[in-house]
Amino acid sequence: MPDLSLLPPSAVVDGEDLRIGGCLLGELASQFGTPAYVLDEQALRSRARAYLHAFTSRYARSGIRFAAKAYPSASVIRVLAQEGLGCDVVGAGELRIALAAGVAPAKIVMHGNAKTDDDIQAALDASIGYIAVDGFDDIDRIERLARRSGGDEEGHAGKFEIRNQKLEGSRNWTATREGDVSRAIGSRGR
Repeated sequence: MPDLSLLPPSAVVDGEDLRIGGCLLGELASQFGTPAYVLDEQALRSRARAYLHAFTSRYARSGIRFAAKAYPSASVIRVLAQEGLGCDVVGAGELRIALAAGVAPAKIVMHGNAKTDDDIQAALDASIGYIAVDGFDDIDRIERLARRSGGDEEGHAGKFEIRNQKLEGSRNWTATREGDVSRAIGSRGR
């Protein structure tokens, strides 16, 4: 008997074929050719719910974000969003995929140490939940781009919170739409 432990729970040997999620792989290969990616949607949903429950049962405010770069497929990300997960994106391209998949903007995190102004602008335009800030240059660019997009009557660039989420060896901060970028910049002693 072959070891199926790396496959979804629905995987079973069916004669000379393998069945995943009720589909015979031989039939899928004949219909679509090979190589082909075959995902078991019910297994994906079940694992997404399990991850979410594992965190939220211990920490109610937890949120799970799927890294779009791991599998940048709108159909897969849509399933995960339907199960309550958000999305971690690097750049405007992944952001477009996440939004097209129906991920709530508030559940999207953008990070990466090579964010372009276009990436940041796309994140601001979409009003995503978080932008991970890699340094003061990112703060400056977020403020400049947010001001260009229109601030409030006092000229504030938009509401953000800069959280020092430094972990050992990390240089990241997170910008969210809770505080004011201008105050964060003023507080850094420039």
